[in-house]
Amino acid sequence: MEVKNTDEWPTGIPALERQLTTQTYAAFVGIDAAFIGAAHAEVYWVGAIGPHWRYGKKDQDDGQDLVTPLIEWHHTLHDAASFADLQKLVALVNAL
Repeated sequence: MEVKNTDEWPTGIPALERQLTTQTYAAFVGIDAAFIGAAHAEVYWVGAIGPHWRYGKKDQDDGQDLVTPLIEWHHTLHDAASFADLQKLVALVNAL
């Protein structure tokens, strides 16, 4: 998880995405392709800038340079929509 100060909203989004891309890429470095099953070929990430947050995933062999968001930005952690999306993320991670 990468957390940035509220002062960096929204200008810090490109830097946050670059950092998340680097970190998710590092998760795959040095892993033997024969060892990786379908369930291990992806990484879920959460990025936050102050109270603004979202999550997504990176597939090992997706050929893209950036991470892929799975939800739009939330602007608080304390609402029903945030809770629902966090529960979806829990289900995704539990399915790995």
